[in-house]
Amino acid sequence: MDGNTATISPVVSEEQMRSVAETFERMRDAIINSSKLAEEVAELRVSVEGLRQEVEKARSTNRWLDEQVTQLRQARDLVFAERNKAQADLIEMTADRDRLQRHADNQRAELERLNRELSESKRLRDDAELRVMELEEQNAQLKESWEKAQAIFCPPTLSQGTEAAPDPSTDWRDPVPSSTPY
Repeated sequence: MDGNTATISPVVSEEQMRSVAETFERMRDAIINSSKLAEEVAELRVSVEGLRQEVEKARSTNRWLDEQVTQLRQARDLVFAERNKAQADLIEMTADRDRLQRHADNQRAELERLNRELSESKRLRDDAELRVMELEEQNAQLKESWEKAQAIFCPPTLSQGTEAAPDPSTDWRDPVPSSTPY
């Protein structure tokens, strides 16, 4: 053998063969595992893509729900504002009703007072009319008594003139006494 060439000995020990076999077996297992891992990675990529789609769908749903919540809040705020206005209107209308009720009560009381005054005025008018009728009757009696007394004490004289006896009801010189009849 020369120093320049190397010889390969065909004899390989059993231990070396086992070591090589183990290495090949590990390589084969690694290849199988890498194939399985590649399949799992492909499945994971599909799962990840599905999850991305679900996440995007969830985000889209969340955006839609946020919009719905915003709209509901605006609607709620509007309803609260309308409710508050309605309560304020109710308070104002209640105050108006109470004020009008007091006014109506005052008007009723005033009407009752005026009706009492009217009844009293009618009663006083009736009393006055009755008194006028009594006075007219007394006046008629006094006139009759006056005429009788005048006929007795002052007989009418016919003079040359056309002057008649004065009417006692219009004669201001001889007023009728206000006392009871003669």
